[in-house]
Amino acid sequence: MNLLLPLLFNDSTPLSSRQILQITRQLGSTTKALEFLEFLRANAKPEEQQQHFHLLSSAFQSALEVANRNPTSKIEVLKLHGFLKSQNWKIDLSAQSALILLRCLEGAKMVDDSIFLFKGLYHSAKSSGICNGLLRLLLKSDRIDDALQVLDEMLERDSKFLLNASTGDIVFEELVKWRDPRGRCFSHEETVALVKKLAEHGVFPNTFKLMQLITSMCKRKNNNAAREILHAVMELDGEVDAEPFNALLTGLGKERDIEGMNKLLAKMQEMNIRPSVVTFGILFRHLCVARRVDEDQYILVKSFSVVDGEAGSLFFGLDPVVVEVSAIGDSSAGINSFALAVCLLCLLLSRGYDHGVAIACFFLVFNQ
Repeated sequence: MNLLLPLLFNDSTPLSSRQILQITRQLGSTTKALEFLEFLRANAKPEEQQQHFHLLSSAFQSALEVANRNPTSKIEVLKLHGFLKSQNWKIDLSAQSALILLRCLEGAKMVDDSIFLFKGLYHSAKSSGICNGLLRLLLKSDRIDDALQVLDEMLERDSKFLLNASTGDIVFEELVKWRDPRGRCFSHEETVALVKKLAEHGVFPNTFKLMQLITSMCKRKNNNAAREILHAVMELDGEVDAEPFNALLTGLGKERDIEGMNKLLAKMQEMNIRPSVVTFGILFRHLCVARRVDEDQYILVKSFSVVDGEAGSLFFGLDPVVVEVSAIGDSSAGINSFALAVCLLCLLLSRGYDHGVAIACFFLVFNQ
């Protein structure tokens, strides 16, 4: 390798990054690449320090690319990671080098090394892919505070790291996950704030994840947080169908918040979101259960309005629903689930719903 010295350390015609990359790639193995890196480090003169850093950075990227193509790539990349640590992290990493290293460190679950590497990167070497990889590792390792710091950096006004669908998938998956309450968990306030911030950047949970988020909040007895999440997604033009509404209706129904249910139904109508048969099942059951408290002769589903004794405007084309409690069961003895399900089955069939859909709704109510 000594024959390379005049070529590598030539002030008049220094090698370009591309040439260094090509030389290192042609070495063909991680072991030879490490020897070449050590050779560059050992032969750099103090007065050539800037050129030395340039050579090491380019050669290190190429060595990582060689290692990454190896069948035992994880082991080979970790060898190069060890060389980097032996140099006190003094090699300037390119975006490609950082991405390969962080992916390997994520697989090895080397959290502290990943954080240290990320913090030492130049701003130009960071990317959305690098941030997302670190974010995923931190959340899976329950390092929530560190993850929030990475997210804050991504959410800065002048940040060049564009949030994307992958960012949303990583964050929303963790927000709906059950965590041991004895450890660090996302608070209700943090969950709502994160959904809002991501939505402001055009990143929304899909309908299924949104339903899971709302269900999770309702199970924790925080219907207000669930309502905030749903409204934030709607107000910022996220895609919403009946399922997230059903989840919140269920939570409100369990708390006997009939007024809240009616307001939510009005919001569905305002947003032109058509209720599903599941929506009717939820309403039918919870409004009938509420009869035990209200002691009315009839349960009126207000959103299917009855005005001055006459049928008013139809809600999405459906007739008003008036259910006589005595037809369902004796409220003093509890609701008869079978009779309730039969009433709903007859109602749906009379309104022209498909038989299969009506029967599915029957079992939904009967099995509650």
